[in-house]
Amino acid sequence: MTQLRLDMSPTTINRTAIYHIARDTARHLGTAAAGYRFGDNIYPHFDLSGAEESAAREKVRRKIATLLGPRSTRDRFARLLGVPRQPHRNERPAMLLFDPLYVLFEPLDHRDIVFVLDLTTLTHPEWHNSHVALLYKTAFERLLQSGAKIVSISSHTTASLRANFGVSTRDIVTVPLYTRGTLLNAQPTCPSAIDQGMSFILFVGSLETRKNVVGLVEAFDISGLAADGLHLVIAGGDANDGQRVRDTARTAANVHVLGFVSDGELRWLYEHAIAFAYPSYLEGFGVPIIEALSFGLPVLGAMTGAIPEVVGPLAILVDPYDLTSMVDGLIRLVHEPLRQDHMLRDQRKLHAAEYSLNKYLRALSVALEG
Repeated sequence: MTQLRLDMSPTTINRTAIYHIARDTARHLGTAAAGYRFGDNIYPHFDLSGAEESAAREKVRRKIATLLGPRSTRDRFARLLGVPRQPHRNERPAMLLFDPLYVLFEPLDHRDIVFVLDLTTLTHPEWHNSHVALLYKTAFERLLQSGAKIVSISSHTTASLRANFGVSTRDIVTVPLYTRGTLLNAQPTCPSAIDQGMSFILFVGSLETRKNVVGLVEAFDISGLAADGLHLVIAGGDANDGQRVRDTARTAANVHVLGFVSDGELRWLYEHAIAFAYPSYLEGFGVPIIEALSFGLPVLGAMTGAIPEVVGPLAILVDPYDLTSMVDGLIRLVHEPLRQDHMLRDQRKLHAAEYSLNKYLRALSVALEG
């Protein structure tokens, strides 16, 4: 395996899937890695002390703030869009980056490897902050100019890279994601805002436009399920749609927005939910759906993006752009006679087990050797 330096910069400001992917990969590579980059600093380890992590977080935030700085958009991005010099191969080891945004921190070359988790900043920039979308556009242009290898997390994302950017199949390796062991091994803890006897449908994910959380709340409200005593619980950190989600939830009955929860609280929610709903407009993979299946939950997902690929035949698929489709799907999710079938629960768990950390690491090792 080519010796790699891992870019851990995203872990200082991100606690979604990318955080766990980066840290699990770092644990796997261990001392075989040629250091870990946090912003401008290179460390021999990835478990930073409190002081080191605070300093690294501040540096990463400053670098991103510089890219989003107060200069005019035209001047700021004219500098970034210039083709960077290619580093001499002896200047540093090859780099493994877990987010295309961070290619803007340092020039790439053909030896580097970059994860692509989703393409919505490019294909649907209206779902994102306009400056962030422009940064990703610049980062992808730089990535494609560099000739670096791309690690895609689903066949759907691979196909999107080919269709939208003409990336050759030989430059992409598909490495599906997995259910985190830290979640499966966490001590279950009931969130303080939840009544332990509550019967609820669960959503897990950041409160961003792409996740269609507002649409889910509206569909739940229209469905009449609240009148039957059911609740909708939403767990996930704030993002660009957080305020709109909360405003919509306040006007609907039996909807609870918890915000970010610990792994112990998340495990408790998966163990006690009656079903899981995830009508995201477009996912590059959809880790929460695999997590829900690993607990045997019946699942509602979107028929768009990578979700059909990931769940196979084990979910009710709805049109996330059609409120009626989502309402009907939620009612089926709750009242379908097979929902409590133990054989189906076992099938869901077996399907989720196909997306294991070990399988991910084996596939990634093949990609790194290539």
